[in-house]
Order: sequence, then C-alpha cells, then structure tokens
Amino acid sequence: MRERSIIFLISQPRSGSTLLQKLLGAHSNVYTRSEPWIMLHPSYTLKQNGIYAEYKVRIEREAFEGFLSGLPDGKRKYLELLRNMYLDLYACYLEDTSYTYFLDKTPRYHLVVNELLQIFPAAKYILLIRNPLAVLGSIINSWIRESWFLLAEYKHDLLSAISTYIQILDDEESPFLVTRYEEILKDQEQALKKLFNYLSIEFENCSEKYFLNDEKWTLGDQGNVYEKETIDSSTMDKWQEQLINPQYWRVMY
Repeated sequence: MRERSIIFLISQPRSGSTLLQKLLGAHSNVYTRSEPWIMLHPSYTLKQNGIYAEYKVRIEREAFEGFLSGLPDGKRKYLELLRNMYLDLYACYLEDTSYTYFLDKTPRYHLVVNELLQIFPAAKYILLIRNPLAVLGSIINSWIRESWFLLAEYKHDLLSAISTYIQILDDEESPFLVTRYEEILKDQEQALKKLFNYLSIEFENCSEKYFLNDEKWTLGDQGNVYEKETIDSSTMDKWQEQLINPQYWRVMY
C-alpha cells in the first residue's frame, strides 16, 4: 500500500468531522470506518512530554532513545519500520476492493499532528476547522449537561487544538488542505470539488449519495449524522441559541 493512499482528517471533536467523513466515505474511491485511533500510541512514542503511565516515563524515554541510537540509521530506521507496519494494517481493509484511499478520521489526532507527519510525511492531510464557540456549544450540549466541572476534561480539545491549527495555518509549506465546516454546509458541491481535487480523484456528488458502508459504527456523531439521510445545515449557528442561558453565555465569553 502506498503512503499517499492514507488520508488523515484532523479536527477538534464536535467540529463536523463525522459529517465530512460521511461525505468523503460516500466516494467510490474512499474507504473509511468509525474512528480507528490506532496511530495515537505509536505517535506518542515520539513525543517528549504529555505521557502519563504507571512506569517511570523519564527512564522509558532514556531507554527508548538509547535503543534508537543503536539502530542502523537510528530514528529514521524506526520510522521506516513503523510506517510499513501501519501501512500493512490499513492495507488489510483495501485488499480485494476498488478503493484507492483509507480515510482515518480520529479527532484526537490533533494531539499528535507533528508525530504523524514524521511517520507519514507523504500521506494526505485534511484540516477541518469549525467556529470554536460552536465546538464549545456542541461539547456542552453533548457531553457535560450533568456537570459543568466535566468541561475541564476537554481542555486539550478546546485550547491545545487551536494552537495546533494556528501552527498549521501559519506554515506556508504545510501539507494540509484546510476546509471549514461552515463552508461545507453552505456549498457541499464546491467544498467536495476542492477536496477531491486535492486527492486527485474524480468529482462525485457525495452529498446526493450521503451514505457509508454497512459496517457497525461505534464512535462519532451517531444520532445527528450517521442516522440522517440528508445534510442538516441548521446546525451551523445553533450554538447562538444557547446564549440565552446566562451560564452558557459566561462560559462562551
């Protein structure tokens, strides 16, 4: 399997990534499934911080770096073998099919963007951006209704992800194709043409098909996207309706 056959969709949670996944997955050349999450662990082996474990991470880092230094070609060899291993895993889903691409939509990959670029420098990368206040409103509505204290669990999704986006947007040589959730809702055809042109595949009006394969999906926006047969553009400004609640207003402010 060629490295260029992997598409990574990077986004915050609750930013419309399931909608975009469903549109891209309706193309005859693109295969996708739920949220793999498989690149989080191998990507974290390359990080110097942000790792928490039962063992002593500092010693593990020293041992790991020492091991890499003894390999022929050092870290480069490790990346090569890591890349080949996961390409083989992705390829298992494309065998005996007509699909050209495997789309990996895992929102928490925003935590390991730099590491993914080391492992798969030639892969395709799409950055999906949504109004941060709309993301916050969706997280509040979907995940923290019982307790406002739960909002702290999404600190990285709400703040660190934005820093990653700024880094990508400021990099003139970034390999990412940037698309916006609001643009997709306003004009699906134009948004898809831009995406398919980036992927070098023929345009298909996937907003008319708007389906995914029949496999069981366990992660993603189950009710609002997977079960709908059409695109609901009314969600674009829905977060503004929440501002009538004083607590919502304070948090968003």
